[in-house]
Order: sequence, then C-alpha cells, then structure tokens
Amino acid sequence: MRRRFLQTVVTRLFLDMIACGISKTGNRYIRRLLYLGAMAQIMVRSSSRRRGTDWLSRKLATKETRVVAIALANRMARTIFALLRDGTSYRPQVSAA
Repeated sequence: MRRRFLQTVVTRLFLDMIACGISKTGNRYIRRLLYLGAMAQIMVRSSSRRRGTDWLSRKLATKETRVVAIALANRMARTIFALLRDGTSYRPQVSAA
C-alpha cells in the first residue's frame, strides 16, 4: 500500500512538471534533481573526450551546455513518467556501434 501511495505522489509531481514545461512551476526538489543529474551526465561526457553520434553529443555540439542540461532533464522526466505510468522497468536502447 505504501509503494502504491508513493507511486501516486511521484506520478502527480511529474504530471505537474510535464504539464507546465520548462518553468519554475512544479516541485523544486524534483526539478533540481533532474537538472543536477543532467549536468552530471554532461560533465562525464565532456571529460571523456570521445565524440559520439547520439542525441546528447549532437545537442552539445550545437547548443549551450545549460540549454542542453534543461533539455536532457526534460527528456529524463518524460522517461521516468512513462515508466511510472506503464509500470515497466527501464530498458535502454542499444545503439549499433
């Protein structure tokens, strides 16, 4: 029962965040966690010095770092919401290297 309650609360928080787009509305804590996670991924990616052809590498090549971090945080939020909505687990796409 507690897990179902937490899932409902988190789902509502993500719904509020996604419905408003990138703005200061919604839950500050979740918004901050998503942004920090996105910045951490960008910093790891930039320190590896490997050029990639995935979505993040293409964005980093053409946009400012903070703009890419917001876009990545938004993408992560939508992914998390879809996982919660469908009750599935995350399965990353395997890229052909």
